[in-house]
Amino acid sequence: MPADTLPPTHPPPHAGSVDSLLDLCRRIVAPLIEADGGELFVVSLTPTEVALHLAGHCAGCPGASSTHGLVLEPLFRTAAGVANVRVTTGYVVPDGAYRVRASDADSLTGK
Repeated sequence: MPADTLPPTHPPPHAGSVDSLLDLCRRIVAPLIEADGGELFVVSLTPTEVALHLAGHCAGCPGASSTHGLVLEPLFRTAAGVANVRVTTGYVVPDGAYRVRASDADSLTGK
């Protein structure tokens, strides 16, 4: 197909705001992490960078690198257009990080 007939590109559905990235964390990422006994912490969020910390059962888990490379990075790049996704793990949570729970999403919808 010639370049001038390609359909217009649209921004990813969650692109553009820190609030939408936080919503993605609450509704999609936290339930996935919690299903394996992990805890999700947001270290920092900007429209171009997401820094997360995985604790609980994810701390020191050999599967954490797969979670980062095969789940979190593609999710944030595809759904939100985030260029840089950093994920750390461990029992010690970085200063300033805050916990995000799947139940937080229910409070947004009144469930």
